[in-house]
Amino acid sequence: MNITCYAPNQIETALTKNWDICLLGKTFDARDDLAHQILSKSSTLKYEVAYDSTEFEFIIINKDTTEEKKFYTHDLDQFFSEFFSKKVIIDATTFDVAVLACLCKYLKTYVSNTLDIFYIEPEDYDVIRTFSEDDFNPNLSDSTLGFEEAAIPELTKPIESDEHNFFVFLMGYEGHRVSNAFEKLDYNLQKYQFIFGVPSFVYSWEHIPFSTQAHILLEKNENSHDYIKYCGANNLIGTYRLLQELKDKNRVENLFLIPLGTKIMGLAAIQFLCHNPDTYILYDYPNKVEGRSSGAQKIHLIESFL
Repeated sequence: MNITCYAPNQIETALTKNWDICLLGKTFDARDDLAHQILSKSSTLKYEVAYDSTEFEFIIINKDTTEEKKFYTHDLDQFFSEFFSKKVIIDATTFDVAVLACLCKYLKTYVSNTLDIFYIEPEDYDVIRTFSEDDFNPNLSDSTLGFEEAAIPELTKPIESDEHNFFVFLMGYEGHRVSNAFEKLDYNLQKYQFIFGVPSFVYSWEHIPFSTQAHILLEKNENSHDYIKYCGANNLIGTYRLLQELKDKNRVENLFLIPLGTKIMGLAAIQFLCHNPDTYILYDYPNKVEGRSSGAQKIHLIESFL
């Protein structure tokens, strides 16, 4: 795996690689449009992919011909069989973690060191000011569909209380998502760990996850600080290694990863899912708030992701 970072003003000239196939999500803000623009120029075939959580199916549109096809999650092999030995890139900017995970898990069968990932960081997030200029919450989502209600079957399994389960939370900025997770999983949370993204991808934002979620963790367990680990919010390799360390140290039947943090931390969870048996992803499918982010900062190209 090779990771290269670019500034937005240099990406057009610095990115010289081309791909056979590009998978893109629907655009939501300016950086999504930028990702579409850059990758469309560098790819032969371009597909826009959307997931319908009510029907458990993927809607895939050929961006050149506008031809639309639908596949249930368990039938994605029919689509990906055409990808064998192709150079493929997925735009992580426009997909949520669950859809990304499903695409990567299926593609692993058909690509051998030829799957790349593209991701554009936002320059800033919308924030809700509370009592002072230093006290705010990023305004990223206003609701979630839930862990069970919209779950992609191929990513997870029922949580059985008679099995030894280990839950790893990759923490983000939104306290309400952690509260919802505790509410849904409380009965089954036998063993758990929290990973905070420190340093954060925006300088000085390290305090936000603690200020928005410390009280939630302490209500759950007054000794929650004993279950906290740290890894850079933009450190994919470091996050993966930490997950491996936690799995090796805690001999359990099932490892459930709960990615609530940065997209890079989510990508580490996806990579770990694809390389480790008895590993699953629990995702709450947040409803993104319009205008949640602005601008484009660092651009990541992750080559040979799988």
